[in-house]
Amino acid sequence: MTSTLPQIFFHSLRLSASSFGGGYVLIALMRRLYTERLGWLTEEEMLDVTALAQTAPGASAVNAAVLSGYKLHGFSGAAIAVAGTILPPLLIMAVLAALYTGLREIGWIARLLAGMQCGVAAVLLHTVLGMTKSAVKKPLHAVIFAAALLLMLIF
Repeated sequence: MTSTLPQIFFHSLRLSASSFGGGYVLIALMRRLYTERLGWLTEEEMLDVTALAQTAPGASAVNAAVLSGYKLHGFSGAAIAVAGTILPPLLIMAVLAALYTGLREIGWIARLLAGMQCGVAAVLLHTVLGMTKSAVKKPLHAVIFAAALLLMLIF
């Protein structure tokens, strides 16, 4: 299925507006939508987008939006994807900043946000396992992955 600029914008907007947990969660949802459901990007392309988005400076979700949008429709796709990705958090943060003083005192909101951390951890674990299956294709890849994981856990 081919993508259009309005589709890229509205999918980016919807993903960004409905995800909590930062860029890694958004990338996981982007992978599920763009690769598995819509078929806009291959698994290899999404792995490349993820790797580049994490190594480039800046927010990984915005970097992933730039890269995926550019892959789909060049510069205009990148601009539209970024606009859709940054608009929801920009509006939400503007409203929350205005209401912050009153909200921080409400106990159920604090508990709700603490509970959401569990969901974010589950989504991240699912994504890591899914991407590991795609990336680890040879025994050497498994050894490199295990060594990198061990070093991350040690340091």
